[in-house]
This record gives sequence, structure tokens and C-alpha cells, in this order.
Amino acid sequence: MTTLPLRTAVLVTHDVDEALYLADRVVVIDGSPARRSLELIISASLRRSRYADLSDERMKLFAALGVDRMREMHGRSNLRVAT
Repeated sequence: MTTLPLRTAVLVTHDVDEALYLADRVVVIDGSPARRSLELIISASLRRSRYADLSDERMKLFAALGVDRMREMHGRSNLRVAT
């Protein structure tokens, strides 16, 4: 039996839902110099499923990206993120 070498692909996106849908692992890079501010491992049972409940992971990503801080800074409780 032939074994295939393991491959790694790095995808860069600004779309949280796309990252959660496509990735095995999501890493948020922040700051200067760049540092890893969040790393999420997506459960194998949830990967690439349109119906997976990834709401906890989604909220962690939004928090790491400062979405809550944007709402506070602009004083707008009606600032929404597309679902």
C-alpha cells in the first residue's frame, strides 16, 4: 500500500463563516509584530457540514476580531453581523 505525504494548505480569508466551513483549524493573527491571538480546532464531526452548530466557535472568532468592541466604540447596539 502506498502512503501519501501529508499536505498543509493555508487559506487567508476575511469571512468567518467561510473559515469555519473550510478549515480544520482557524487561527486569528493580530498585532504588530504579528502574534496568534486565537486558535480554534474544528471538530471532525462538524467540519464541512452546512448544518453543523458552530455558533460557539463563531462567537469566539467574532470576539477575537473585536466585533464586540466595535459595537461599544460606536455606541450602536443595532450593529449586526450577517448570519
